[in-house]
Amino acid sequence: MIKEEFIKLNKKIWKNIKNKNDKKVIIPLLMDYPNEIEYTLRIAKTIQEQEGHKIEIYLENEKYIEYIESYGVNNIIVRKEKKIKELKKYIKIHELLKMVFLFFTKSYNEFSKIEYKNIRIGDLVYDTYIRTGENITLRKDFRCLKLFIQALLNVEKYYEIINYDEIEYVVLRDKLYITHGIFARIAVNLAKKTILFRSSVKLLDTTNIYKHLYFPNLTLEQLKRKMKEKDYIKQCDEYFIEKFSGNCSDFDAKQAYNDKKNYSKEEMIKKLNLNVKRKNIVIMAHAFSDGPHISRSIYEDYYIWLVETLKFIKKLNNVNWIIKEHPTSFWYSEKNIVQKILKKNKVKNVFFYPNDWSTFGIQKIADGIITDKGTAALEFSCFGKLAIVTGDTYYSDFGFTKNIKSKSEYYEVLSKLHEINLNLSEKQINNAKLIMYYTYVYNKDELEYIKNPVRMKNEDVEGIFKEITEENKKNSYKHNRLYKETLELLYRKGGYRC
Repeated sequence: MIKEEFIKLNKKIWKNIKNKNDKKVIIPLLMDYPNEIEYTLRIAKTIQEQEGHKIEIYLENEKYIEYIESYGVNNIIVRKEKKIKELKKYIKIHELLKMVFLFFTKSYNEFSKIEYKNIRIGDLVYDTYIRTGENITLRKDFRCLKLFIQALLNVEKYYEIINYDEIEYVVLRDKLYITHGIFARIAVNLAKKTILFRSSVKLLDTTNIYKHLYFPNLTLEQLKRKMKEKDYIKQCDEYFIEKFSGNCSDFDAKQAYNDKKNYSKEEMIKKLNLNVKRKNIVIMAHAFSDGPHISRSIYEDYYIWLVETLKFIKKLNNVNWIIKEHPTSFWYSEKNIVQKILKKNKVKNVFFYPNDWSTFGIQKIADGIITDKGTAALEFSCFGKLAIVTGDTYYSDFGFTKNIKSKSEYYEVLSKLHEINLNLSEKQINNAKLIMYYTYVYNKDELEYIKNPVRMKNEDVEGIFKEITEENKKNSYKHNRLYKETLELLYRKGGYRC
């Protein structure tokens, strides 16, 4: 019933928007998820309405093909060849041997920089490896080699798909891993007009292809001008009230704040047995397998970052060290790994922040926090806490975080945290709230009518199509945020149209 209703209404909405020329917008739908279909196709239909281009879809399975067809696409490419047949078809034996030699001879520190046909693939293989298996750091085992060869195949396949003059636009929901990541980098390498929707609709090019997904593509002053009519400080404060209650659609926030214990600062100090004369520094562990190469870092992955941090500080007793496991560690099958790392490395001077305590307590107890590039640094900057950040991220260029550029600098800062002023100025706090507001309130990574974007069971994904149908019943497609943002992008001065 949900499927039939969605398709019928969707066909009606889009039937009058058709191509008027032979140029193309291509979308690689590789997530196998309804959100990606809805978001990228709304952007593509806006381009089709404005410029008359055909819409071509690239798929690797036909699971949602009838839903996709209902958007009025012109062509769907489905590639399902066996991998061994693809290998013989695309890669010459001497090229394969050369790349396999690099696989085995490159050091772990250099692995992420491996390129094939001018496309960096090492970092994408690295992240795919730890995202799709049990390992949380790189191991050059047979599974890793298979993914490496698959990345080579993807480079060949995607070049073959994209490298046509009539393809003008590429529309993406992601730019990570050996699927979307390779597709995006090839599109940029071929100078296609590459559009990504993550938090906002933005253009990818050689200047930002390796930046964090949520990069705003605006300077601080440009953001202030854009948001000048918004009471972003007040709205940011209201957002935090909702977030800390766990009463929101954000999956991470629900796990961090919903149904958790809340204690006063004094109660937490007593329960953790902290030295009240020392500063409290909270280490915010990442979900280890969640795309460590999403942007640059002085460490190769989140596991190495945490282990090396703990090894260095285990003899430093000038502050109270507290560690917080990532609230979605269970989702990534990583629960209790932090405790195991502490035990394995015989770290005795770091207090573990209990998983049944609300993350809101960090705001009360922390003087400063440490992260590689987690959202926690932005969140707690809004409360005046200095964050030590060892990676580049979407908020690290705006003057309210301590951005570390080398390991020697990092260790020096860790050694002197008891002496460093960890309090942010009012200006820095307000700038943090501006970035927080722009990224998570003004621009959300999921559209509001999709109430529960992360579904715990595969059968629940039909609920997303139901929510899209309800939105289509209430509002015109021109009311949709993606329509408005895509128009702005197309007509923006200095963009594709002037």
